[in-house]
Amino acid sequence: MKVTFLENEHHELGGQIKNASVELLKGRCLPGDMERSFRVSPIFPLDSDSVLIDENFHVSFYHFEKPYQILSRIKEANKDLAKLTWYSVGINAVLVFAESRAHLERVSRGFLEEPISHEYWKVTNSCLDEVSFKISQRQDVNLNEFKIYEYTDLELSQRSVIDEFVACVDLLVSQFAKHQPYELGTLKCLIAEMNELILELNYVNYLNRKASLFFTDGKASDVSIIKPDSLEEFSEDELLRDVLVREGLKHQCLDRVIQVNAALSYVSTQTFSGVTPILERRSILRRHSLLGVGSAVKGVTKTIRFIEDAFNGLNIDEIINNSFKNSPKLSGIEEPLVQINTKKWSEQYGVDKWFGQGANENQFPKLAYFSGRLGFREAEYSISAANQALTCGGGLDWSILTITHEMTHGHVRDILKYVLSGDLRHNVDDEFKQMHACFRKFCQNPKSDGFTQLESIRNLFFLYLSLSLTHGSLTFRGMGRVENRQVVELVDLSTEDLRGQLQNENRNINEIMVHVLDLKYFYANRLKPYIALIWNSWSQVSHVKADLRQYVLRSLLSIASKEKGDDHKRFEASVNKFIDIVLEYQLKIGVNLVSEILFELGQPNIISETEEGVLVRLEDKSGLKKQHKEQLYDTEKRLFLAFKPSLIIVDLAGEIFFSKKVLSKLYDDENIHFENTAEGDFEDHFNYDNAESWSEVDIKSRTGYLLHCKELILEHGMNDDLLEEITAMRYIACI
Repeated sequence: MKVTFLENEHHELGGQIKNASVELLKGRCLPGDMERSFRVSPIFPLDSDSVLIDENFHVSFYHFEKPYQILSRIKEANKDLAKLTWYSVGINAVLVFAESRAHLERVSRGFLEEPISHEYWKVTNSCLDEVSFKISQRQDVNLNEFKIYEYTDLELSQRSVIDEFVACVDLLVSQFAKHQPYELGTLKCLIAEMNELILELNYVNYLNRKASLFFTDGKASDVSIIKPDSLEEFSEDELLRDVLVREGLKHQCLDRVIQVNAALSYVSTQTFSGVTPILERRSILRRHSLLGVGSAVKGVTKTIRFIEDAFNGLNIDEIINNSFKNSPKLSGIEEPLVQINTKKWSEQYGVDKWFGQGANENQFPKLAYFSGRLGFREAEYSISAANQALTCGGGLDWSILTITHEMTHGHVRDILKYVLSGDLRHNVDDEFKQMHACFRKFCQNPKSDGFTQLESIRNLFFLYLSLSLTHGSLTFRGMGRVENRQVVELVDLSTEDLRGQLQNENRNINEIMVHVLDLKYFYANRLKPYIALIWNSWSQVSHVKADLRQYVLRSLLSIASKEKGDDHKRFEASVNKFIDIVLEYQLKIGVNLVSEILFELGQPNIISETEEGVLVRLEDKSGLKKQHKEQLYDTEKRLFLAFKPSLIIVDLAGEIFFSKKVLSKLYDDENIHFENTAEGDFEDHFNYDNAESWSEVDIKSRTGYLLHCKELILEHGMNDDLLEEITAMRYIACI
């Protein structure tokens, strides 16, 4: 749908707009116009027999709370209305066309639900002739709940960024109250966070003035300001002595405010551009400049809230800093630390023992938006999805399911913060020295009973850091070849060296844990779709091929989380399953990329290429078995040394930090079924009822629904001409 303004500006007079043309155009590309201002948005037919009415028509735009159920009801029960109905990723997701207004009013009675907003256009001779609209009464809001603390005493540069926040919130409170009242709670959380940052900035500024007077022998005129609880790890004397710490705190606060402001700006412009009245605000996403992308943002936001709700009973702060700290050490850790027996870990030491002990108050509701620059990325206050996912998120390459990986990053970051930072109430340097001393005692006598569960877990993380220096990691090939792979060579690191190694390896630790938990939580621990889908996503990222070793290792470690036995057996089984999966899905991943993966694995000679250009395993003849064994040994030399210490992180993630109770909440949906597959297949089949087409089901497990939709494409393929249409349907279904 395209609206072109025949003059530089458009004027609304008595509900009529006399200088705008409206066209319904077919085409694969955006219909541009270099001479006149225009807005455009793709719209999609609900029924394959839908037709576009030329020049003279009436159209109504509807914003429903549950547009998927409305569209499904029309599709199933009213064939005539379905032919007149279209949909979009704008917040006004439902569009109905007719030849008269009376016809529109008559068919709208079939919705059986009052829309949040409704806008009517009359188009005569392709010109917009009449506009009217109705917005339901907004939810009552207690504005006192959205007040922020006084900040007039802050510096000008600090006040200006908080002013931006205040302006954003003022706009969003009104819009959320009208269109998304369930998101008002997110704004309240933002207000609470901002108030804490204002307290910190006021306190740091007070200390700066106090320190300045101290050094100039002046007299303090400030009223004393109480230190905020959020800065309890610092003493006032320490902060007064160290200007660098004060400056660091100030810049951290301002950086957080700026992060929030940027996310709010995206959320505001993307969610509410295209709301009724539609022509009042243009979306900055030019391809969706008319109707916006509000339904896509709502779909992502609802999926994120679903994930956050599933994790709400897992209070990581309480579990680590209280339960783990007061529980006995992990079993199965024996000298000389070659193998760790994790058999009893999940049952005896897993987080599920303490699930539900208070809500996770530190879980901040993420703001969701699309970004061309950031792509899929998680930050402290937000989750961004790639702009390409707006059109292709229903497919494999830019799958919207990628947001589960980003959400897991935030969860893992919290785990690592509480495990590896020590007691935040104490001096950071002193805490790390004590943790290092505990690790040295552990290396000298790992059988000692003098460790808590938290200390055992932390010692294993430190063990990984030491081994990664000699054996290598995802991004580091090690200091030298370890000839005897049955011997663990530990480097005696100083406290500063250990801290430096933690900084070097923090991202690798995070990525390994994220892959394991993402697989278990959001892919139902099913390797085939997981490996196929992550490699489809990675195939679109240029730097993956330049660092293929890392991504191959990530895949092997994900697979190893399901394997039992010693590290060699787990490695061999992971390599073989990885090869089988990439060969099965090579046409989706790309034959050339799969060839490069096999080369990185050191396995090209056991693979043959058919006349059709498809890679297959050679038949398992006796000579080939010997050759395969030799090549597997060569693969070990390439990848096993880094694989071995990384299993420590894999097992901690899968056995200690994985929660079956969270998993149960993620799949608590009557439409989900697990079915046994053919003999010889190592995974059950996953099914979400009625996901193939429009259906008036209540989709609870949004991640389960999206997973099944991806599996349908892996199994049956997709018509690329329908990709954007199906993508819009998936976003609407997740609302």
